[in-house]
Amino acid sequence: MISCEGPYPGSAMEAHLNGVRRALESYEVRVETAWPTIQSAGLRRAFELAQVQFRATRRLRRHDSVYLRFHPFAFVVSAACRLMRVPYVVEVNGSTDDALLAHPRLAPLASVLRGLAQLQLGGASGLIAVTPGLEIWAREVAGRPVPSTWLPNGAELRLQSRRAKPDTPPYAVFVGKLAPWQGIVQLLEAAAHGDWPQELRLVIVGDGAHAELVAKNAATLSHVEYRGAQSRKDAQDILSRAVMSISTQSVSLARNKRGVSPLKVAESLMLGVPVVVSSVNVSAQDISAAHVGSLVTRDEPQQLAAAVKDLWAMVNRQPSVRDRAAKLAVDKLSWEEIGRKTYMFMTSVVPSLAPESGHSRSVGPYDQEHP
Repeated sequence: MISCEGPYPGSAMEAHLNGVRRALESYEVRVETAWPTIQSAGLRRAFELAQVQFRATRRLRRHDSVYLRFHPFAFVVSAACRLMRVPYVVEVNGSTDDALLAHPRLAPLASVLRGLAQLQLGGASGLIAVTPGLEIWAREVAGRPVPSTWLPNGAELRLQSRRAKPDTPPYAVFVGKLAPWQGIVQLLEAAAHGDWPQELRLVIVGDGAHAELVAKNAATLSHVEYRGAQSRKDAQDILSRAVMSISTQSVSLARNKRGVSPLKVAESLMLGVPVVVSSVNVSAQDISAAHVGSLVTRDEPQQLAAAVKDLWAMVNRQPSVRDRAAKLAVDKLSWEEIGRKTYMFMTSVVPSLAPESGHSRSVGPYDQEHP
């Protein structure tokens, strides 16, 4: 299991990679990893990226397959896998467009990045995307037929033990990166709208580009509270005591039109907390069908405020909504279930991982121990 970016403590990437790893290990597949262990930037980051890949290539032949998290510059490992005839499966959590959005200075290299992506995706034995839109993008970029599937982000079943009663006075919560694509401006304007329930507080947890804007609004709106960045455990505790969780990524941004699968939605539901989500969320239909949330289809504060009002009414009218939310998460969004599907897909494209193969059944390469 290789990632060119480190799954730093508390990050969504850490939760995703460890969720998949533990699930594969439950099928007695030996999973070993290679990824950066420290956060870095600039030349140091480039050095770390190269070091991780070259270190990983030295151990490729010891494993039956490689689980590679897509990165535009992960071409060293993918090329080495092809040369050594080691099958690899690529996990696609974002596109080259996302890389250009995060790093505008790479714009002149757009065609180069797409070419590197084609080499990486086209040489894979299988592709696992986090949304249907990203699966389509990956298949198109691959340039040849590659077996593929999509599986959303999930949550650990053990979160069920941390379910809690909602706080008094009640609050809705946003947990996550305060980035423009998260719909933060829309959320703040919705909180100030007349349709927002008067008795409902809004608690915002996170850090990012809009942190100052959130702090200013919290200073002027008495029912808005900004708690800044929190540890993963503390953020989950805040989530568990909320009457609802809000995760309404902008539906008009191009990057979101391929679908979004926020970890916080899966964790909210696993904690029994109903959600307000945008229509680009890959679980939107399941949430609507299970009656455990409200949907927004436009980037309009009034619609968001109305969705919050509707869900607030449902919560008061149907206390069982919290149990339904948890059931949906257990049935469809647990890492155990997602890991089962990951294992089934990987054994279909890499037969040597199956128990009857007689092989070592390992996904590598090794880099460090896990907790």
